[in-house]
Parts: sequence; structure tokens; C-alpha cells
Amino acid sequence: MATINDGFYGIKWFAVSKFLQSIRVLFDFIEAGCDHFATALHDDLGGGDMVLRNAPTIGSFVMSWLFTLLVSIAPSACSGSSHGSEAVDAGLDAQPTLISRQEVVEGCLRSDVCGVMPYGYLSHCVTSHYDQAFDASQGALWSQIYRCVNQAEGNCKAVRQCYGGGSDLLPCKELDDGFCDRDVRVYCDVMDRKLYRFDCRSTGQVCALGTLPGGQTTPFCGYGACDSTDYEANCAGNLLLTCDQGYVNIRDCATDGVICGKTNNGNLGCVGQGDPCPRNMTATCQGPVLNTCVGGRQAIIHCENLPGEKNCDPKSLSCVGAGTECIDGQDQERCDGNKVVVCLDGYWYEVDCVELGFTRCEIVGGAGAHCR
Repeated sequence: MATINDGFYGIKWFAVSKFLQSIRVLFDFIEAGCDHFATALHDDLGGGDMVLRNAPTIGSFVMSWLFTLLVSIAPSACSGSSHGSEAVDAGLDAQPTLISRQEVVEGCLRSDVCGVMPYGYLSHCVTSHYDQAFDASQGALWSQIYRCVNQAEGNCKAVRQCYGGGSDLLPCKELDDGFCDRDVRVYCDVMDRKLYRFDCRSTGQVCALGTLPGGQTTPFCGYGACDSTDYEANCAGNLLLTCDQGYVNIRDCATDGVICGKTNNGNLGCVGQGDPCPRNMTATCQGPVLNTCVGGRQAIIHCENLPGEKNCDPKSLSCVGAGTECIDGQDQERCDGNKVVVCLDGYWYEVDCVELGFTRCEIVGGAGAHCR
């Protein structure tokens, strides 16, 4: 025969068992992530409101407290593990490897032949890629695009697909015409007035709308959306995380030969590896090594390790092209038979259009050299 004590202990056991199940929910919640929180709550607690209706009085109190607790912590916990922060984690885990100069040159030529982001000068296309190498979000994206373009080997439909356009690239007029299609950046290139679709997810990023200094909004691939008014820059090793025009950007300070740390004004940035710079410090060259001041700290920069082929220039006291055969941006690129001849880092560089699968080299508009 059941006694009052049996019922009392039964209720106590019910409450204890539900409390233990609550611990399991929390572990499931942490392990499975926010997307699976509802499933964990339903499976482990027996279905939310149904449990609250059917439990004994003490059990109802425990369950009500537990349900309120989980619901109250879920939004803040989930916001901390949103796909934006996951993108930051992905960006830290999978930093891009720079593609070679040959890959960049061929990627520029092949894209241009297919009328995809055509360039005026080949040299500008190549140098702009290396400028983006310091920006981890853009460097990763463009390295992947050029790898895809080179694998297409002159198949223009496949090349357009590398830029997300399929067989046709839709027209546009202004940067404001761009938008985010989930995590695909639909970007208006105002030079050739076409919309390009860049899949941010291919490099572990998300699409976020940013505001340019002129007030125009345009989509960016970045490591999550952010608000510059309350986002605090931080360092992850030599990677500098900042809020740039509404999205989290990762800059690889090591690409520039320096580290991530505190500048002389106390803010985080790319800085030299050494002591604070003396007031009257003057930069010097020691062979290919530049001794200078970066962010208020002494820096030793090995120019030869920077993108391209660089050396320390005693006149400008900076890292510049190592070659002396030509002057970048000043000596005109040209055609030599079927070869494109272009000045890169002070060296004349030749690319055979026929070997790339095209028929000839051609000067377009009296300006740069192009394969055709």
C-alpha cells in the first residue's frame, strides 16, 4: 500500500531527476550549438509545455524555473555563437596561402579575355592583387577566384562561373546596386558595369552590407557583421581583427613583416617587433632588410619576404621592386609576337598567349597588352 512518504519521495525523485536532466540539456546546448537547442530541450525534457502541465507540483516548479533559465540564456548565448562569430573562427583557422605571381598573371589574362573584370593594364591587375594580400578577407577570395579561373583553361563559361555569373553577367550602374544574397556577395563593378556574385562561404566568410565614406552601401565578404561604435579591435596571434565599414576584417600583419600589438597611442594595430622608437629614429637599409618604425615600435622588415620580388631601397627607405630593368607603372607593357611583356617589380616579365590557349597578343586602346 502506498503511503504519504512514498508520494513525497516520489515527488522528490521526480524533481531530482528533472534537475539532472536539466544539466544534460545544458551540456547538449553547449555541445550541439544554438541550432539544435530546441531539439535538445524537447528530447531531454519531454516536450516543454506538456511537461509543465503534467508534472507534480514540485516538479512543475523545477521545470518552470529550468525552462525560464534556458530561455533567458539562449538569446545571449546564441548571439555569441552566431554564424558571424563562426566566420571569424573560420577566418582564424584557414588563413589563405598567397598564390604565385605566375598564377596571378595568368588569372588576370584569362579573365580579361573572357570579358570578366577586364583590365586596362596587366601590371595594375597584378599589383592590386598583392595589395589585397594584406587584407585576409579579400586575399583569400581573390586567390580562390584566380585558381578557379586558371583551372578553366580558357573556357569562358567556366571562367564566368568562377565569378558567380554563370553564362551571363547582369548589368548594373552604381555600387548601391549590389546586395547580399544570403552569404553570396552580389557586387556591382562600376568599371564594366556588371554584377558579380562572390560566394563568401567558399572562404569561410559571410556577406555583410558596409557603408563607404561617401555614404554608399555595398556588400562585402567578411568575417561577420559588426558595429564600429562598440566593436573592440583584437589580436589573434599576428592577425588584427577590426570593424571595417560594417564587417569584421582580418589583416595579416605578418604579410607586411610586422606583428599585431599595441601602437604608441594605445590602440591595437600592426606594429614593429622591437622597443619603442626613439624620437629621432631614421629608417635605414641593410641589404634587403628595412629597419624602420611601425606603430611607434622598431621594426625589422625583410623586404624579400613580401609579396612579389622586393628589396630595400636606400633612397625611398622602403620596400620596392627589386629589379632595375624597368620602372613599374612607367615603362609601357607591350607585345612581342604572341607574348605579353609587362614590367613587374622592376623586371620584364613575359607570358606566351598561345601557351595559355589563345591566339595572339594585342594592344587594346593604345594602352595595356592583352591576350586574344
